[in-house]
Amino acid sequence: KYKPALPPYVTQTISETINYDTTFILTKNDNNFFDINISEKGIYSISIYNQIKNCYTLTLKYYGDDYPNIKDYKSMATSLRYITKNEEYDKIINSQSIKLALDSFWLGIGGNYERAREIIKNYYSKIQDANKFFTSYKEGWKTDKGMIYIIYGYPHNVYKTNSKEIWIYGEQGNIGSLSFIFNKLNNSTSNNDYELERSSTYTNSWFIALESIRR
Repeated sequence: KYKPALPPYVTQTISETINYDTTFILTKNDNNFFDINISEKGIYSISIYNQIKNCYTLTLKYYGDDYPNIKDYKSMATSLRYITKNEEYDKIINSQSIKLALDSFWLGIGGNYERAREIIKNYYSKIQDANKFFTSYKEGWKTDKGMIYIIYGYPHNVYKTNSKEIWIYGEQGNIGSLSFIFNKLNNSTSNNDYELERSSTYTNSWFIALESIRR
């Protein structure tokens, strides 16, 4: 239940701690295997200690049977966080019928059924791509990378090192191009955890990109 990323022009960051709420011991079955039944959504960190006290850890993440796809109305609603105003978002989330609230929202943006259907397909395709490629300790659409991809689309160029990634939108060196720098974080549960270098200079481009999605 981690929060979605903040817009890139918001210079504060979300401080989140991964806390384990349950611990249990796995025992081997008659075939010398460990049995584990994962039915609750969450992060499972499995540690095995050998006789010389070395620890080997495997991390599993379960976000539901449909993941990385978005198929239920609650997930479709929560993943609108980046493109909705606060009052719009609250109205959808707190609606007695989330499906009807979603239909009303998308029809309002699209203007007609066919146009709304096209926008919906494009938007949730990005959500699902973000889940597929950017999942860390939380769903991919909630991450900094996922947020930028959903709003700005595919970067024109990506540069990677062991410690960071740089996404460039537009021609490199062009004064009108955008660059986003993601620094890799040390996270025991994920090798895919990156934090965006935020700046107020992204304000205009963010709202222009939002307007393009909602138009």
